[in-house]
Amino acid sequence: MSKTKQKSLEELLEEALVPEDEQPYEVPGNWVWVRLGNYLENHNGARVPVSAKDREKMKGNIPYYGASGVIDYVNDWTHNGKFVLIAEDGANLISRSKPISFLTEGKIWVNNHAHILKGKCGTPEEYVCYYINSISLHNYVTGTAQPKLTQKNLNKIPIPVAPLDEQKRIVDKIERLFAKIDEAKRLIEEVKESIELRRAAILERAFRGELGTNDPFEAPSQINEKEIVPPNEQPYKVPENWVWVRLGAIFEQEKKQIQPTGTEKYIGLEHLISGGGIAEIGDTQELRSKKVVFKKGDVLYGKLRPYLNKHAIADFDGVASTDIIVFRNPSLILNKLLDIFLGSSYVMKYANEHSKGINLPRVSPKLMDNLSFPLPPADEQERIVEKVSYLLSNLEDERQLVSIVAEMLDLLKQSILSKAFRGELGTNDPSDEHAIELLKEVLKSK
Repeated sequence: MSKTKQKSLEELLEEALVPEDEQPYEVPGNWVWVRLGNYLENHNGARVPVSAKDREKMKGNIPYYGASGVIDYVNDWTHNGKFVLIAEDGANLISRSKPISFLTEGKIWVNNHAHILKGKCGTPEEYVCYYINSISLHNYVTGTAQPKLTQKNLNKIPIPVAPLDEQKRIVDKIERLFAKIDEAKRLIEEVKESIELRRAAILERAFRGELGTNDPFEAPSQINEKEIVPPNEQPYKVPENWVWVRLGAIFEQEKKQIQPTGTEKYIGLEHLISGGGIAEIGDTQELRSKKVVFKKGDVLYGKLRPYLNKHAIADFDGVASTDIIVFRNPSLILNKLLDIFLGSSYVMKYANEHSKGINLPRVSPKLMDNLSFPLPPADEQERIVEKVSYLLSNLEDERQLVSIVAEMLDLLKQSILSKAFRGELGTNDPSDEHAIELLKEVLKSK
């Protein structure tokens, strides 16, 4: 039997190079466009999938990789070295909620849901990894219910191959720029934490009379002496013209429930925002069980852990989940004051300590009625609501600005990657040896 004729270097180059009319964009003159499968070494043959049940018998400290990264740790390995892993299947190929390509080094075990590639002739694996994460794979992914990037299609992907020294400079420049961006994002996270701490401090000070709004000469609110919390049960010190009173003495809880007709606006725990507000509303067309009636201006409070920090003032009439307590007072100012109070650490601590239940602990309406509430004089109530609303509004503006900056930093990373593989990072040296020579070395080594 005659042996298959070995292809010449010219034939290998013709297979590897991307025709000009198929090249995605223009690159520097000493770069070349190459098919991924002709440039990189594929190590898919050594992949071994292991079921979760079997992995329980081989627990260790070696990462076990799937399509989206590490999914377990085992006591053996399939690959040892530096590799680029690329997702072979899964919704992430379309959604890009996580990186599609990631770098590994050392001993790893890889299942059959990730492609395994290695650079040849000195090509940095980082260069390939960054490139794959910078491009859309839409034209190479098949299937909708279960998207898949086959090895055949992976091999077709064009990659711009720069001279080897330029590849190294690009990787170095990307990593230096990314490090600065990551540091900026770390600082942003600190600002976010600071916003939450300042928010908690505002609420804490508001109900201790420490916002600078209290007038000590104002007369205290008139409360039935039976409803006043005894001095030895008062949680902390408040101004002398404030009154500690049981919550149930000020706010009525709505107990009325109705069977929804399908026309009501509906609020469930999922619609309330942590820290106050309503994100969206539901409808009652598919609801079969009775719901609690609420009116515009009522205060809605999630009594189920972990939703004890969810509350809002309703700005419409509707029905609520029975996991929501509906508080009501004729005074809109008092309702606003309660909504602010429900976000304080004091209420959170009380609710957590008194919530009962095994699977879904909840705080009972009766215990919430018994909660101690620091009641300021009437005019001070208005000043507190106004001052807290102003301060929290400023914090929300700051939070939104910080979120915008964080999004811009993510976009900046994508911009850096886009420029990197067009030779626009200011690192390209036109006097470098043409990348075709590197490609020849790679093809000869196959």
